[in-house]
Parts: sequence; structure tokens; C-alpha cells
Amino acid sequence: MNYSPKRMDVFTSWATKPHFQGRTLDKTHPFNFQIFKARSQLTSMLKNRMEKSQMHIRSLLLVPALALSGQLLASPALLVFGASHHSGCDTRKYRCEFESFNPGAGVEWGWDQSLLAGGMPLVRAGVYRDSYDETAAFMAAGWRRTWPLGGRWEVGLVVLAGYLHGSGIDGFAALPLATLGYGPLALELGYIPKGQVGSMQGDVAVTTVNLRWAF
Repeated sequence: MNYSPKRMDVFTSWATKPHFQGRTLDKTHPFNFQIFKARSQLTSMLKNRMEKSQMHIRSLLLVPALALSGQLLASPALLVFGASHHSGCDTRKYRCEFESFNPGAGVEWGWDQSLLAGGMPLVRAGVYRDSYDETAAFMAAGWRRTWPLGGRWEVGLVVLAGYLHGSGIDGFAALPLATLGYGPLALELGYIPKGQVGSMQGDVAVTTVNLRWAF
């Protein structure tokens, strides 16, 4: 016998709710026995379907978690900021007084190096003391590619782009980095071409130096 969804909903509601309130049904009666039997079968069927649905949901959540866990957990890193060098500032027009000691720290989270054109997608965030002796903070996404030199030595290239609040900027900023690494430790050199990064100091080119320690 074929039942429409609407009829099945009506039957389900009727079969799973108590009827004849105030009276005790005689289970030995043929008609009442069929009611209890249908109710029991329907309850069991619904329970099995719910359990299967929950298993499917857990499986769907587990597969990407297993696929990504090794990649995500394999590449966290600690960033230590420390110094910068300023060049090209015209002392005849501007004060050109910059702080070269820029202590700070940040974190990096990277994915497997084979995911994007042979490189590693990554995200970074950090806080440091900028060239104007003020607190700066940033959040950025980027890409890194490394090449082995022999032994545990390697060289690399990093490109970062994101939001920067500090260093004369409050908005979008980009920074390329060249890296030299040995094992988990890498020295990173960044370079910003000559441009106006702050109204009070004028045009200046900046070279940055920081360390990255991969766990």
C-alpha cells in the first residue's frame, strides 16, 4: 500500500501519541494489538534512522578534520620582531628620526607546502613597537615557498598582505620577505620600498628583521 508523505505524517503522529486517555487498552484485543505493534515498529524505525543520521554527520565532520589535522597542526610558529633599518629619508626636509629597535611577538599558522603552487598558505598576527615608538598590530594572510640548500639549510620567499594599524599606516599593507632557515629557526628580511609611510617623517625605505621558530 502506498502512503503519501502527508498521510504518513498523520499516521506517525497518531501512532506515537497516547490515545483513549483515561482508559487502559487491552493489548490482547486484535485491533489494539495491531496498534501497539505498529507503534513499536515505527518507534524502532525512527530511532534507527536518527542513529544512522547522527553517524553520517559525525563521519562527515571527522573526514575533513582528519584530512586537515596533520597539516594544520604541523606548522604553527612563533614570530619574534626586533629591528628595522630606515634609508632614503631627506634630512633637509624631515626630521628622519626613527626607532630601529622594534621588539614584538606574533604567531603564524601554516598549511601543507604542496597545497598552493608548491608553497604554503599561511596566516599571521602580531604586535610590535613601530618606528615611531608606538604600539602597532597586524593581521595578514600570505604564502611561503622554500628551497633546500643542503643539510638542514633552506632559503625561502614569503609574501604577506593584510591589515596594519601602526608604522604610519591604518589599513591595507603588503610586505615581501626573504628567508634563510636552519631547521626550525629562520631569519626573515622584509623590504618596503621608499614611500610615504607617515606624515611626520616623509619618504623612507624600510628593511625589517625578525625571527621565526617553527614548532
